[in-house]
Amino acid sequence: MVVKMKRILNRIAGYGMAFLAAGILSKAGPVYAQESKYPVNLQASIDVLDKNVFRGVTYSKKPVLQPNIRLTCRDFLANIWLNTNIIEQKLTEVDYTLGYNKKPGKRANLSLGYTLYTFPNPFGDNTQEFYLGGGLEGLLNPNFTLFGDFDQGKGFYGELSLGHEFKSGPNVNAKLHYNWSYFREGSGLSHGIVVFSKSFPFKGVTLSPRITLAKSLSNDFKNEIFGGLNISF
Repeated sequence: MVVKMKRILNRIAGYGMAFLAAGILSKAGPVYAQESKYPVNLQASIDVLDKNVFRGVTYSKKPVLQPNIRLTCRDFLANIWLNTNIIEQKLTEVDYTLGYNKKPGKRANLSLGYTLYTFPNPFGDNTQEFYLGGGLEGLLNPNFTLFGDFDQGKGFYGELSLGHEFKSGPNVNAKLHYNWSYFREGSGLSHGIVVFSKSFPFKGVTLSPRITLAKSLSNDFKNEIFGGLNISF
């Protein structure tokens, strides 16, 4: 048991050091291509959560580590996201995203992109989707994103988000989700969530504890409470 715990801690430490290095690079300032004036920025973060819940479905009730690396150049982005089961020491998912974000006005923003979902330790087949979103900056920061799976899921998934950042007290973000035959039969509201979080900057690193309350709006989904810590560089 002691040996197993040491292996788990070593694995966590290894991920932490890798993303700490990425964080240091991201804080070093923009990186410029040799023959281009376009700045390239690197961002890194790690989520440590007590379970893995995605779009209303609980994939694991064991603690997970979710590193994320994002590379941006002007309006374009490339993102890699991973999910690792801490107890079982398994990398279960790696997602790759290419996207484009644009602000056509002072308050409006638009986004579109493509994501490839892969599962190195398979509990499902790889799948692909596109997304298209738009929102407004200001009161409650409303945003709506439509995801379309054209591979395994063969359906659409909509997410309406509202949120506000308070100067004192926790930040609050609420999301309502609608499912159009996305990995299920039929369509309708699937679930709603409320996320409470608070950011604490500390020597170039931001620590953001959060808790999520998920309310089922369909018999295909369950109520959940989960939380953890986000560490961003």
